[in-house]
Amino acid sequence: MAAPSNIRINPFIGDGGTTNYVDFTEVHIIPAVSPFVVRLNEVPQKKDPSNMKVVYVNETTGAPTTTALTEVAATPGAGEFRPDYSTNADGDEDWNTGLIEFSSADAGKIIQVSYTGMGTLAGVKNNRFPSWWLDRGDGSDGDFVPTGNTTISGLKQYRSVFIPAGVTVNINRFVKIKCQGAFINLGTITVNNRVTSGGGSDSAGQSGTCSVGGAGGSGYRGYGGAAGGALLGNLDISQDITYYGAAGGGGGQGGYIDEYGSYGGAGGAGGGSICILANSVCITGNISATGAAGASSSNATYRGGGGGGGGGGCIIVVANSIKNTGTLSVAGGAGGAGNQSGATGGAGILALKELGVM
Repeated sequence: MAAPSNIRINPFIGDGGTTNYVDFTEVHIIPAVSPFVVRLNEVPQKKDPSNMKVVYVNETTGAPTTTALTEVAATPGAGEFRPDYSTNADGDEDWNTGLIEFSSADAGKIIQVSYTGMGTLAGVKNNRFPSWWLDRGDGSDGDFVPTGNTTISGLKQYRSVFIPAGVTVNINRFVKIKCQGAFINLGTITVNNRVTSGGGSDSAGQSGTCSVGGAGGSGYRGYGGAAGGALLGNLDISQDITYYGAAGGGGGQGGYIDEYGSYGGAGGAGGGSICILANSVCITGNISATGAAGASSSNATYRGGGGGGGGGGCIIVVANSIKNTGTLSVAGGAGGAGNQSGATGGAGILALKELGVM
């Protein structure tokens, strides 16, 4: 019988090697539905009873409490946990799953686990999913627990994330968050700097500039707005493909250009991008990657076309377990007012992928 492809083993067993034990602390969310199992990020040291310490985390502040759960050797009840409940997989006592079983009474609760590990992620990669779905980084950026409004962008590699209620995390165009433990958002995440907007028509009645995508602006008297383009781009080549909302087209110029020429409204900026790769995710707050509204025409009497709304951006969440009772939006922006209103930007990409316990 072949060994399970998704269970890890101590690589030092039988090789005469010396294990360099390392102490770890991780934050996880107990799944809301069965099986109520959490998988540790490292191979834990084999002991019976274990040296694990599991405490509840305050769900308002993100701070660990002093209320510890009790380790048991049988099926756990409320306030209890059982480590490595499927040890001896494949008939080999050296297999170590790194799994912890909890009671249904604790489903959805946030916990902090402290334990001694082998100091290696020695394991066979699960080949059921694309490799980037399982890439949760190296934790080099530590725990992210902002106490006030802040801005982040680019690649972030956290051990855990806890955004309290009332705190806003602004994303500068795009971010890819790799999180080894729990990602918890009780506050607001918003992409505040979007993709460049399309311009309005110039005084000669030509289409204004427009980056790829979004809704085209509305023209007037034959001067059409800039056309929309694709809803796929790459904001940073180092981060693989990053989807983002396209900018809206600029509105066409108004009529009677010799006397009353007026510019069409500028297209709205496209929504930015956020990608979250985590062990577990809980969202009760908001994540917004919306397109901006198109601008209105500048002349109230001889109006040009309104600018097209920016296309919605991208929100991607991939985790073993996802609990989402918040608001996630990738809506396109409204068209600007004019002799003819600009079109509303198209919706972006919203994808939540729950992998289950592996």
